[in-house]
Amino acid sequence: IVSQQQEANLAAQEAAATYESARVLVMMLAGMAIVSAILIAVLTTRSIVGPLSNAVATARRIAQHDLTRVVEAKGDDETGELLHALSEMQGNLTQLLRSVRDSAEHVAQASAQLNDAASHASSSTAGQMERLVTSGASMQQMAVVINAVADSANRVATAAFEASSHARE
Repeated sequence: IVSQQQEANLAAQEAAATYESARVLVMMLAGMAIVSAILIAVLTTRSIVGPLSNAVATARRIAQHDLTRVVEAKGDDETGELLHALSEMQGNLTQLLRSVRDSAEHVAQASAQLNDAASHASSSTAGQMERLVTSGASMQQMAVVINAVADSANRVATAAFEASSHARE
């Protein structure tokens, strides 16, 4: 019985030592898992926050009308796609602004041509108006002369009629 009890004590000590070494091993593995999780979290956060910060800075530059900087779009993940989309948007906005500028220049040229045409038409109209006024005044003078001639002709006709009447008598 004593030997069984010593064997049981020895087995209990071995079990306690195995338990303690298993507990230490589990604690070390848990510690390594926590450190690994923290390291993975930091790296993942950096890989997300960096490109997102770049995308936000790019969007702010574009919002402040700065289309001169090149958007560096790297990667095939979601943030890379976002940066690619921002780059495409910037390119499209640049083309749109060029098109608007070109259209504005064409409108300015057309406006200048219309202004020149309107000035020419105005001066032509003024010249024609002056000629019409002169023609109107001439016609009015002719009407006065015609009326005077008609009055004279009537007087001559009346005088001739009276002379002819006196001659018959």
